[in-house]
Amino acid sequence: MYFFIENNNQKGPFSKEQLLENGLSPFSLVWCEGMVDWKQASEVEDLKELFPSNPPQLPSNEGSVVPPPLQNEQPSMQDTQANSEKKSYKKYVVLVGVVVAVIIGIVAVLNEQTPAPYQGYNNDNGYSSSSTSSTESPLQLHSSVSQATKIRSNSAILNGTLFSKSNEVLSYSFEYTQNGYTKEIPAKLIGDKFSVEIKNLYPNTTYEFCIAEKQNQGTIRTSTMSFTTLQSPTEIKAKVTTHSGKIFSVLSQYNAKKKKIIAACDYRNNTVRSKAAELASQTEGNFNIGQVCDIFDYCYDNWKYVNDPNRGDLYQKASNTIRNGLTGDCDDFAILMASMLLAIGGDARVNVAYTSESGHAYTELNVGKTDIKIFADYIRARYGFDGSIWYRTDSNNNNWLNLDWQAKHPGGEYYGGKRGARIYIIDEFVEEFSYR
Repeated sequence: MYFFIENNNQKGPFSKEQLLENGLSPFSLVWCEGMVDWKQASEVEDLKELFPSNPPQLPSNEGSVVPPPLQNEQPSMQDTQANSEKKSYKKYVVLVGVVVAVIIGIVAVLNEQTPAPYQGYNNDNGYSSSSTSSTESPLQLHSSVSQATKIRSNSAILNGTLFSKSNEVLSYSFEYTQNGYTKEIPAKLIGDKFSVEIKNLYPNTTYEFCIAEKQNQGTIRTSTMSFTTLQSPTEIKAKVTTHSGKIFSVLSQYNAKKKKIIAACDYRNNTVRSKAAELASQTEGNFNIGQVCDIFDYCYDNWKYVNDPNRGDLYQKASNTIRNGLTGDCDDFAILMASMLLAIGGDARVNVAYTSESGHAYTELNVGKTDIKIFADYIRARYGFDGSIWYRTDSNNNNWLNLDWQAKHPGGEYYGGKRGARIYIIDEFVEEFSYR
């Protein structure tokens, strides 16, 4: 099947027999699969039989065929001069054709793809339209953009969906533009879904992205989808909480039991510190709300709940919880969260609360005296909801953000227990509480 260019427009595909009836001239540039470059039709071995041995002269408008002039048995002086001018014109036309072919070849090499049929690029955004008809291009689209998830200030996860399979598709990738340059990130297909994490984005910036399918005869792209990255996360400035009367507090039997939780928060352990630093590096900078969310998301997304033995709680060290693949119950989750936040400069406390029927453990993080609305706005934008952010304010006007794994995101709703104890890890202090 052949494609050819007429009046600067691509036509095809056509069989060899259909070419002439669709306007092919000896000077038309043609291409088919297997050809390295575009060539004039009269130079393609397979097409030479379509034209007479003396091809007609190239007219001023490409695509229309002018019949050869009648030949006299005895040409006149004027005929001889005219024939000489036509030969010069023919050489000029051939030279122009060669220059055009060389330019097309150079462009194809720069684009790192074979000179397949034109793909209908939209000059406004660089992406080709998914509505190109089959008469204009042999490429068929087999996938689409679905959504962007886990949008951060400097990264996002892009997702796509495969709606039909084809052996013609060689690879899938996501494309987006930054600083005027189009970037391509390969995507791995699993079943009918594929996704990739895009990093090194700019905060509070709108991006457009598409899926690009590389096929045997070229590349075809979907329509674009937009998303806006979050603003840079606010730094958390909170001093470590200190308490008086610690000696008397530690002597009580009740608080001695809770000291097991303090011992389990081994935030200076290398395993805990390394994992916390690895997660926090996704949102660089001083300790901030973005790093808190990164650690919470990792623990929440990978947590596997397993009960303690009957008749007694086991308080597993945070380092052991990391080594066993994030397995445990609510107090193990609270200990892990508190330990990793403490390991990167935060101030956290573990709460043990009770109702008449059950008990529960959860972590709270000290975000200092900064207006809680600043943190709330970031959390709402990051997790895509408009609900309330839950926190408590202590006697020193420090705000403590709820990080309960049952709440599904930082600042989620509190567990219903109205009585219990707050366990301050760094200061090794325990105080009882009772809410109305």
